[in-house]
Amino acid sequence: MALCEAEYLALRYLAGDLDTQEQERYRKHVASCSACQMAYRDALSWTDGVVWRHGQKTPPGRVWRAIRRRIGAPVWRVWVSSAAVTVVALVMGLALGHWVGYRQGAHVATTHPAYLAATLKPPTPDAGLDGHVLIVPQANRMVMMIVGINAPAPGQVYEAWTLGDQGAVPIGTLKWKDHVAWYIGKAQVSPGDQVVVCQEYVSWVGEWMGPEVVGATLPST
Repeated sequence: MALCEAEYLALRYLAGDLDTQEQERYRKHVASCSACQMAYRDALSWTDGVVWRHGQKTPPGRVWRAIRRRIGAPVWRVWVSSAAVTVVALVMGLALGHWVGYRQGAHVATTHPAYLAATLKPPTPDAGLDGHVLIVPQANRMVMMIVGINAPAPGQVYEAWTLGDQGAVPIGTLKWKDHVAWYIGKAQVSPGDQVVVCQEYVSWVGEWMGPEVVGATLPST
């Protein structure tokens, strides 16, 4: 299995997005696929990071209770280097906003974040998207996944940005498949930074297009 597909399945498994039969097929496949084992091991190493939800600094109590219940109960085991690994999936609900009207004029990546903040729109629960957002930053790497998001418009891609003290900095282009968008790679994110996702024309990647599709602020420590 290609590494791209392995990352995609590992993220969907951790997010609880696979049904019972898909989970069983994935477990059997991972036992004999080195690419999936590597992707799964990397995904597990990020689950001790920060999970955030738009509009609040800490997850709701029900999420912490679910985490505590699952820590003591292994879901399944994958043998990697003769060690058993316990799965802990951290998934949070989020109503995602989605807009189809995008401005043709672009703002370069050095635009001041205060100005970019003026272009942000609040999420609209009635936008027809029932999804989940998971983001886990660790050191200089980050995994981000959005479940339940429509395909980007023709000729466009989903691009993630971080807005902080250093201004507006592009993180990277999200991959998309079957209503799941995700990014795994290098990212400079800090507590208090705002992470946004917008649609951008393929030829204009790295320039702010707006308005954003998803926006949230990482909890401050």
